[in-house]
Amino acid sequence: MKKLSTLLVLVTATVLLGWGFGSNDGNQDKDVSNSVNLENVVFDQSIQNVVVFNSDNPLAILFPQGELVNFPGQGAGGKDVSAITAPGTLYGFGCQANLGNWMGDDFVVPAGQTWKIDSIKFFSYQTGGSIGASTITGCRIAIRSTTITGALVAGDTAVNRLHKTYWEGASAPGIYRTTGTPPYASQTTRPIYHVVDTLNTTLSAGTYWVEVGFTGSLASGPWAPPRTILNTPATGNAQQRLAGVWSPAMDGANQQGLPFIIYGTNITGISNNNTGIPGSYNLKQNYPNPFNPSTKISFDLPKQDFVKISVYDMSGKEVETLLNRVVDAGSFTVDFDASKLSTGVYFYKMITSDFAATKKMILVK
Repeated sequence: MKKLSTLLVLVTATVLLGWGFGSNDGNQDKDVSNSVNLENVVFDQSIQNVVVFNSDNPLAILFPQGELVNFPGQGAGGKDVSAITAPGTLYGFGCQANLGNWMGDDFVVPAGQTWKIDSIKFFSYQTGGSIGASTITGCRIAIRSTTITGALVAGDTAVNRLHKTYWEGASAPGIYRTTGTPPYASQTTRPIYHVVDTLNTTLSAGTYWVEVGFTGSLASGPWAPPRTILNTPATGNAQQRLAGVWSPAMDGANQQGLPFIIYGTNITGISNNNTGIPGSYNLKQNYPNPFNPSTKISFDLPKQDFVKISVYDMSGKEVETLLNRVVDAGSFTVDFDASKLSTGVYFYKMITSDFAATKKMILVK
């Protein structure tokens, strides 16, 4: 046992010397080279504050909490950077499923909606990982109701649901996790992998928690990088499970969020009018109009097609997506509940592969 302990110490020391900064205690991967000094951190205010990766799945993005990059294009080879946010020191949280270390975060299915979830994307890394093939070998996910320890409603913590994992995609630039101190281009030991998992389930309105754990082929990690937003030390209310106990996922005094994206379809509120196959596309005027707070929007499809129907305010901002999926040929009606919107004029737009139309509607409260 004494020889084994000595060997582990030597291996750990070698790893730290070879990889530079970092403290790997299985719970958190931290920058211990020096404290992050605000005076040494370059904050480029011209950079977009939130960068969300959403290009892996043709289905709708139901929950887009994928913020991870705070310095686009400033890494090695022009890749993106997810830098530690001052005054923090955390690279990532221990998320090793085989050690019983898990991460969790919540999401809400809005009232009146039903989500058919196809897949969920997470992010993970192993120190010393390759920018070629991902070193992530497995991902286990579970969804629980109301709280992180609530009733299991989908998935489990035993089955590997990994669908694909990669460092860089056609429209998803590679990302490095770095210290908060530039230059970033020389910090390449923590390439972050996209980890996409299949989870075919349907959820009604309510609050849920997703629980995730990874496995990998290297000794370090896998680690879960925190949700990262420029100049924002506290980014959410994620939880970390260690030794069977859940507690807030903290970087110093600031609680962090877990970046993840849920893909699928909002299947709420579409009904088939059963009037046969129409001869042409058509977007009809909503009824009633004016309305308060709900109205119905009908449309015709002469063939099966991908349909998106969105609602916009007077400024052109999209305020809600009512439909975003493949629909069979026929005549259909979708419900629009504007309870959360203010009185005013709104526009709804229908887009298919061969058709586009926009109409006006008036909300009066």
